[in-house]
Amino acid sequence: TSLRDDHLRVLVSRLGGVLRTLTLTQCLRLRFPIISLPALENLNLMGSFALQGLPRFFCPHLKSLDLSFCFRLRNDCISNIIEGLPQIEELMLVKCLLLRKLTIKSTTLRYLNVNYCDSLVGLRLVC
Repeated sequence: TSLRDDHLRVLVSRLGGVLRTLTLTQCLRLRFPIISLPALENLNLMGSFALQGLPRFFCPHLKSLDLSFCFRLRNDCISNIIEGLPQIEELMLVKCLLLRKLTIKSTTLRYLNVNYCDSLVGLRLVC
């Protein structure tokens, strides 16, 4: 779709307090969206190929996050996102091509999928 960072900012400002699930698959123009959704529990950004980061990402009740096929996300971006998610249970990172040495710190994570992350040579889980 043609959804851009500024479009998402408007959507978030209107629905931020009530939204529990947000699915934005294959949003090819999202690069650095600002997502602040305090009630959000499930976020799917799968296939957002241009996504490079999530600055000011605030979703304290998020339990499930799918960043599969987000080809431009790097190790530090993923680690920083996860550290700010105290309730995360599921993380999907299928085919995230730039992941090399990933550290994930979480005491709540129950499911992690890093299939087809061909560059991944090191994975450190701190649970």
